[in-house]
Amino acid sequence: HKAVNEGLSNVFRSSSTSSFVRIELLNSNTQQLLDESIMLFDSSFDDNVTAEDAIKFTNQDETLGIIVAGQSLAIAKNNSAQIGNVYPLSFLNQRGTDYTFSIEIQQLDQVQPVLVDNYLMSRTPLQSGINNVNVNIDSNVQSQNPNRFNIEFETVTLSNGDVSLDGMISLYPNPVKDILNIELTSILKQESLSI
Repeated sequence: HKAVNEGLSNVFRSSSTSSFVRIELLNSNTQQLLDESIMLFDSSFDDNVTAEDAIKFTNQDETLGIIVAGQSLAIAKNNSAQIGNVYPLSFLNQRGTDYTFSIEIQQLDQVQPVLVDNYLMSRTPLQSGINNVNVNIDSNVQSQNPNRFNIEFETVTLSNGDVSLDGMISLYPNPVKDILNIELTSILKQESLSI
């Protein structure tokens, strides 16, 4: 058992594996680290539970594990994060009501990790870096369900943000009768264009 009156300073050392999802469970009020689990991704790992994975031991207080093949893991080593993969989280022995998941995402550019809250029916996309998601546990049995949360991997949605073409395109006359003139001032460096 862990010493429940002492904060955890650093459960896991930095990994040499470049792709990972690290989930820290914090007390929202004190920011005390209560527990932690990590998913590591590398082509040399097996997606099945092996001796390289670390079984999650149940703590006296809050316990956060990653479910793989029906087993709760502290360290889950996987071959790759693939679209459609779902990793249920096990969140046991909830003693408080206000928590924060501090979820660090590193080098998962080919998939979009999402935190799914099955009680609130919400989906929170997770960006590269640290994502803090506040979680409230209320008196509803579904709120306290140990399997309330999942990490899922979806298709990456690409975005370039807003594109401004103000001052680069002119369309005239307005209203158009028979001919529409299109003037491209700095987009194309051609003298003529046929459409």
